[in-house]
Amino acid sequence: MTGHAFALAMAALGVNGPEDGRLNWDTVNWRAQEDNVRRLRQRIFKATQDGDWAKVRSLQKLMLRSRANTLTSVRRVTQINAGSGQLRRRPTP
Repeated sequence: MTGHAFALAMAALGVNGPEDGRLNWDTVNWRAQEDNVRRLRQRIFKATQDGDWAKVRSLQKLMLRSRANTLTSVRRVTQINAGSGQLRRRPTP
């Protein structure tokens, strides 16, 4: 996926994007984004271990709205599908 295609896809969603609507895929600091997601996952794990369910729910909502999570998820999916040439679809029953 090119940077331009990614920017168009994110703009169409209207969420988790930069204010000006432009994003250069090649200039994203992937290490920082992955670190942010890792820290948030650790916070969710710790809150779960502590039994603080209100905090768990709050952190899960934060994860869903997180730009770092969106970026790393899209990157992971595009890397998985990069070699296949087509999207993998679940077989219909």
